[in-house]
Amino acid sequence: MTKQFKEQGGAATMDPSRLKRWLTSRVMTRLVDPARLARRRAEAEKARVREQRPHRVEYFHQVEDGYSHLAAQLLPRLQERYDIVLDCHLVAGPVGKNVPEPEMLLPLSRDDAFHIAPEYGLSFPRHPQAPNADLLEQATGILAAQDTRAFTAVAADVGHALWSEDSAALALLAAEHGAASAAQAAQRITAGNARRAALKHYSGAMFY
Repeated sequence: MTKQFKEQGGAATMDPSRLKRWLTSRVMTRLVDPARLARRRAEAEKARVREQRPHRVEYFHQVEDGYSHLAAQLLPRLQERYDIVLDCHLVAGPVGKNVPEPEMLLPLSRDDAFHIAPEYGLSFPRHPQAPNADLLEQATGILAAQDTRAFTAVAADVGHALWSEDSAALALLAAEHGAASAAQAAQRITAGNARRAALKHYSGAMFY
């Protein structure tokens, strides 16, 4: 086995037993069976209509994550195109044994975002280094102060200012839209992490 990667253990192990591979294959085949998925979706839709609930989408935004900045640029279009209620949450990065090579996630997200963005009419600057810590805190504070409607409208602008290292633009956004304290932002992230875990998600830029 190559020594290039670290053994993560758990579901991310690089060398599962033959029995574990067989069981995993059987379980995943059952979970993604098209007919079974269709039945579950039909049942969920019947329950939604019966309870008069709107179509709801939850989005998890990690401020220092490149993928999240791409997703933020599409939030207004998502709301314009679909009849949904969009709930936006702030989250921290993923943790746990089942996150392979965690130290590589953010650098790769920035590199991927730089190369992917032009193909979808989005923007992300080449940014090999992590964002400035002070600017990151400022950007997080602005987003933590927003309700979902305001978050959708301002998230991309905050991200553009952060990734272009434009402190003046962030200051203007904070003055116009408000900013939460560091403690308030931490509470918002803790709540977002808890909600994400409850939905069995684990990363930023996730939709549920």
